Amino acid sequence: MTGEARVLEKKVSKNKALKDKESEGKALTGQVSGRVQGVGFRCFTQENAQRLGLSGFVRNMPDSSVEFWIQGSTINVESMLSRLLKGPEFSHVESCERHSVPFDDSIVGFEIRF
Repeated sequence: MTGEARVLEKKVSKNKALKDKESEGKALTGQVSGRVQGVGFRCFTQENAQRLGLSGFVRNMPDSSVEFWIQGSTINVESMLSRLLKGPEFSHVESCERHSVPFDDSIVGFEIRF
């Protein structure tokens, strides 16, 4: 194998490893606090999750926070997290506690829970 072929093979292997890492499954659960109820936060979350091909759920909590579970490809979960931190137009996110959890294959689609 020539030196040029080895360099090309290393680049291909590195790109494959990056793609594999980006497509690995990731799951997060957490709560968003602030002005997040009565401002369309759950619909915002559902719409964005569906656009990103994520599964999970979102629901209002009695303490005025919003609980979420999001899972899918690592890159899309990270994108969703950044959207949750911003929230919809009339929301004001003060904090977002989140924890990695095991991927749950039984969760299909994304729903608003009541």
